[in-house]
Amino acid sequence: MSSTEAEQDTQRRPSGMTAFIVIFLLLHVPLFIYPVVRLGGWLDLDGFLMTLIGVPVVFSQIISRWLLRRVRKPWLKGLRQSADFLLGLSPVVLISLIIAEISVTASPDSIFDKKELGSCDWQNKNCGSM
Repeated sequence: MSSTEAEQDTQRRPSGMTAFIVIFLLLHVPLFIYPVVRLGGWLDLDGFLMTLIGVPVVFSQIISRWLLRRVRKPWLKGLRQSADFLLGLSPVVLISLIIAEISVTASPDSIFDKKELGSCDWQNKNCGSM
């Protein structure tokens, strides 16, 4: 085997690596992006604030696993631990969000009907039709 053939064999990506990267990127959407966008919608945040929150959350895995792999400085270790914290928190937020979505979807609409609750006058603290 010549040296150029050896270099080509070492440079070549394993056959399953491309599929792994595609699956990794597809899982990135529900795990990191969807909770930020959905919670931002529920909290009525504007696009700039959602971007300001979403960028560190979405890129925390890249920062933690690749950029800060072998750091020695204490402040970089703290940054890596913060990124790891976001990584650990993301599945919990996603599962909580899915449970909340299901409970909101399954709740009867008659509870939130304005005709049954009556109108509220918040300035006079007069609420309900009772």
